[in-house]
Amino acid sequence: MAYISTKFDIRGIQPKGDPLWDHAGEKVHREFWKVVVGLVKIQKDIDLSKGLDRHGFKMARITKYTYEHRHSEVGIAIPSNPPLTPAANGASRVRSYFDGRAFADHAEFFWKNGFGRIIFFHAIGAWNVWAKRPLPVRDVRGLSPASTRKVEMVALQWWRVRRRTVFPEPIFEPATIKLPAFQPVPKLKIHPPPPRIAPPKIAVRGRTDIENAIFPSEAARQRAKQAIAGGYHTGYGQAPIKFKKPSWMQGLR
Repeated sequence: MAYISTKFDIRGIQPKGDPLWDHAGEKVHREFWKVVVGLVKIQKDIDLSKGLDRHGFKMARITKYTYEHRHSEVGIAIPSNPPLTPAANGASRVRSYFDGRAFADHAEFFWKNGFGRIIFFHAIGAWNVWAKRPLPVRDVRGLSPASTRKVEMVALQWWRVRRRTVFPEPIFEPATIKLPAFQPVPKLKIHPPPPRIAPPKIAVRGRTDIENAIFPSEAARQRAKQAIAGGYHTGYGQAPIKFKKPSWMQGLR
């Protein structure tokens, strides 16, 4: 059976939307992916301790025979441990041999000491010569999408802090606000009332016999003369005539 490498990469979680990322340089990029390596190793160890595969699902349970005869090559075996991790305190090779390296644009992960070959046999469900049956398929060659998202969130937080040292933000002095000079409110100008315009004079045509006209009094006669002379005379009105009933109409209604 040809052995296929069990290495896997983590890509595409760099801060692509930040324009400063492109100007940070290769050194800072490698620092970012080195942080990703550390975070993935921690998260992968957590997933393996819970018995999760590369997709975040529970791996196939161990058989009763394996539970009763559980052993480990690197420590004391605990029968109740999850699949592929029999040793106590995380000493199982699938956890302790997991490692990674950082590049300028991605992070690569693998199992040291040739243990990737064993990981490959479990991933494809190879034939177990001792049990004379195929192994359950338990594929751990990768990181689940949920775990990758956790790593991405923490890595981006690291970048936001690191960015301040790479591109220090300028410190601006607080702006001083200058208020305009006080302008007194001008006093309102009180305009004098318009001059009183005399009513237009009325032209009188004809001739009035004031001397023979009937007026209530001599004073009224003089006022009429003054009005005519000043051009304000509006004419004469007719006083109501008091009608006295004759004697023969006194008893009529």
